[in-house]
Amino acid sequence: MRVLVLLLLLFSIGPAIAWDVGTFKDRMTDRTETYAAVQDGAATLYVGCLNGSVKPVLKFDQSIGWGKIGLSYRFDNGPVVPRFATLSQDGRDLWIWVLDHADAMAHLRSGKRLRISLDGAAMFDFNLSQGEKGLPAIKCGR
Repeated sequence: MRVLVLLLLLFSIGPAIAWDVGTFKDRMTDRTETYAAVQDGAATLYVGCLNGSVKPVLKFDQSIGWGKIGLSYRFDNGPVVPRFATLSQDGRDLWIWVLDHADAMAHLRSGKRLRISLDGAAMFDFNLSQGEKGLPAIKCGR
């Protein structure tokens, strides 16, 4: 089943777009929070506040499975980094940088490209600085 969903994602890939910025009201704190998002096909990379710090999460249009999933990612021309990441219960959110989100954020702020391969079956290519416009500043708890 997971392979079928990954194959569907692979064929729905389109060109990535520049960062889209938006706001939402946090229902727990009643604060207005800002997020930035960039999309490639059926996957969207969100950067926003979680538990008081800015963190990235990869979200999918539909469930891609459950449990842990093998993936590799690469910022710009850096090394390919293999790892396992856990999907959310609904199978739509993938937290790739749980323990090293600060390092990932540094790369997202300064990088131009992020490629993510899921189990070798689906590939996402995010343009992080289309038109020389990089990740906008995100502050938590306004």
